[in-house]
Amino acid sequence: MLKSTILKYFPKSVNLYGDIKMMWFHRSLKPEKVELPNGMSIYADWHEPRGKGLIKGKAMGQPNIKKWWKYCVETSKPTCVIDVGLNYGEILFHIPYPNETTTIVGVEANPSLFVFLNKSLEAHPDKNKIKLLNKLASSDNSQNIPFYIDKKSSGRSTALEVNFVKDASTTQIDSIRLDEYLINSKSELSRIVFKIDVEGFEPFVLQGMENLWDKAEIIYGDDRKKYARNLLQEAIKNGNRKNLAVCPLGQDIDILEERFPNFQPAIELIRASCALSN
Repeated sequence: MLKSTILKYFPKSVNLYGDIKMMWFHRSLKPEKVELPNGMSIYADWHEPRGKGLIKGKAMGQPNIKKWWKYCVETSKPTCVIDVGLNYGEILFHIPYPNETTTIVGVEANPSLFVFLNKSLEAHPDKNKIKLLNKLASSDNSQNIPFYIDKKSSGRSTALEVNFVKDASTTQIDSIRLDEYLINSKSELSRIVFKIDVEGFEPFVLQGMENLWDKAEIIYGDDRKKYARNLLQEAIKNGNRKNLAVCPLGQDIDILEERFPNFQPAIELIRASCALSN
């Protein structure tokens, strides 16, 4: 009764009420940890809008991407996992990884998120296999690249100087080619699962990964945009991959099947993962 009366006369207090309720639930004025049903933990910044949303939502967002990620990991038992554009690591840290996965790399350019990423890392059962890089994944290795941090939502931060980041702070970050990094570190690259979500910077990331395709027999990938489909088509044209399955989340699968009838195994893998993603 008291709650409904307050909200009736002070509708803007709904956010305050939600905050107080969440603080009470976590027994903290600054809750930062979400414990998932499977025992994994995600840490986030309560004072940053994207982090607060993650905590209040109990890290249950992006269910389709998580289903796809879990499916790819469990199906292919990858030797190498790559997550570019970690943000708070909600995708990377939400599941454990099989014994076959010996290299797990998470890349995030926003340095302010690493206080929380490192806490999630320490809580993860596979922490000894996970390497977090505070770098900008790109097409070359450079220094002092401008990176624009969106103050209203860390998830919209980007290396592109674009209009939709209205209230941004700028930092300098070094860039890295992921193919060089992984090859030089002698990582096992026969089976790769990767995700890229970098607010428009995806083409540069993919260019910096192109030397990985010749190393792997099976690749599951998702950049959540059409670049994945184009990468798949080029890889089929230029190589003889046994199972290169770059998943464009349901886009033009029939066209791929029509153009590449001899590539049925990969097409079926894409169909299966897309069914989970839609």
